[in-house]
Amino acid sequence: MTASYLVLEQLQSLLIIDQNNIQITKASVKISVEIGDKSIIPNQVNYFSNPKDITFYNDVWASSTLTPYTNKEILIDRNFIVTEISKHGDNQIPQKGFILSFPQEISLPVVNINDSVKLNLEFIDKDGKPINLSKTASVVTGIPLLVQNGKNVIDNPKQNDSAHARIALGVRNDGTSDSCSRTDI
Repeated sequence: MTASYLVLEQLQSLLIIDQNNIQITKASVKISVEIGDKSIIPNQVNYFSNPKDITFYNDVWASSTLTPYTNKEILIDRNFIVTEISKHGDNQIPQKGFILSFPQEISLPVVNINDSVKLNLEFIDKDGKPINLSKTASVVTGIPLLVQNGKNVIDNPKQNDSAHARIALGVRNDGTSDSCSRTDI
């Protein structure tokens, strides 16, 4: 089976922590989910549901998907096993797991509870080349910036973006890190 991917064409700002190396870069992301012989391509990630898009949610989004009750959802646990197929939206997101949410207009693929799931992620650098990561890498992406060039840009009108949660991560000289959310600022 040839996998198709959701490709987030717009370059995303990424913080990559891989084998004690920290890198901040811009890249696009390819995403697909395989359940059995089915390949599911989410149209968006951790974003408000709409009537035309399959959305991928993980527990970073919220405790539930916050989707309309008319959505249908596939719940997947941290071990990449389908644990539930729900005929309604706004389900609790499994801790360290994820949910695929389907709007009313899109049919749910035939999958079964206990099916194995494979999540395919590929990061592509600004030159179109894959970014090679170890199996222990952490990658964090952001939406709008909190700080740019050492200046607070939370209320910068140039961002022209809808409200989103914002988190800042800082690394101290001793190698330890700290973070805060916009609500902490």
